[in-house]
Amino acid sequence: MDTVDKANMREFLRSFYGTSVDHWQMNEGVFDLLVRMLQTSGRCSDLMDLVPRPMKPGQTAAKWLSKEIRSQLLRNIHKRREYYRVCLERAAINLRTDFELAGRGLAY
Repeated sequence: MDTVDKANMREFLRSFYGTSVDHWQMNEGVFDLLVRMLQTSGRCSDLMDLVPRPMKPGQTAAKWLSKEIRSQLLRNIHKRREYYRVCLERAAINLRTDFELAGRGLAY
């Protein structure tokens, strides 16, 4: 991993763990956890795509349902390039101890 990769990884993790990331070593263990975090978030985001959006006041149920089905299909067609923030945050919370250990060069 070069210095640019390490800096990008540190910047991304800082948005979840704050300045404590500045003291972590950006190593392969941290990278592996980051991949795990994104995979977990991807599954969560896929499920969030299935949640129907709210029906607007005055909109007929049939029109709303057909729009939701169409929108859901279109969301699923696109490859996962975006993640729901809530999914990333939950994965970050679940992996915090592992990240802290890996960032200190300890096994996770």
